[in-house]
Amino acid sequence: MTEFHKTAVVTDSSCDLPDAVVTDLGIRMLPLRVVTDGREYRDRLEMSEDELYAALQSRPVKTNLPSPEDLGAIYDQLAEEGYTEAVHLSISSGLSGTCAMARRTRSRGKRTT
Repeated sequence: MTEFHKTAVVTDSSCDLPDAVVTDLGIRMLPLRVVTDGREYRDRLEMSEDELYAALQSRPVKTNLPSPEDLGAIYDQLAEEGYTEAVHLSISSGLSGTCAMARRTRSRGKRTT
């Protein structure tokens, strides 16, 4: 008997894929956190690309890891939708801890492998 796998693609907002591509291909986008003016925003959800570029021109902007809750919610939703595997494409582990966080998260709960 052949076993079928349902594989999802997960990436973070550093990939800069156009929204139409993300939607059309069903890619799951994990938002990095953007910090400016003492406030934190989830990239592309609470701060648009245009707002980010404008901020970069006028004031200091920093990024933080995505929230573990956001990542966990993505993997939980994938499991609920019947996905058995995920390919996670992340910003370089040499630049960010996002990849390491994804590795830790995949082994918890009902999440995909």
